Amino acid sequence: MKKLFLSLILTIGLLFAADAQNAKGNWYVGTGNIANMAWTDWAMSPTLGYAVTDNLVLGGSVAHMAGESMDLDMSAKYFFGDYFVGINLDGFSTEGMMFEMGKMFMFHKGMYIMPNFNYDYDNETFNMGMGFGMKF
Repeated sequence: MKKLFLSLILTIGLLFAADAQNAKGNWYVGTGNIANMAWTDWAMSPTLGYAVTDNLVLGGSVAHMAGESMDLDMSAKYFFGDYFVGINLDGFSTEGMMFEMGKMFMFHKGMYIMPNFNYDYDNETFNMGMGFGMKF
């Protein structure tokens, strides 16, 4: 199953030609995966990313849920036009590692919405996610 998912990500990635819409030097500020939490839990997960090269964005987020300690997450996304594949790490360990693929929809002056599909490596489950933010 794991090999199938990684092969799927690679295949989809190769279908799209890379361009410089996500150019080196762009900053990304937004939300974490807002679809991956219960409505009854209060949570906050601001994210910050930086395009270190054309189409490669490295970032991080600080997650905090009521009654729990803060958690630092790291991420990397590679863009193929408006489509992307990525990996999210829970801190500096591979526990809680999540693979994702999706599309960034740009609208009104750098604002974006990013629906995506996630694969939780530890739990071996697929989820859908959604993120919002601004690129400048």
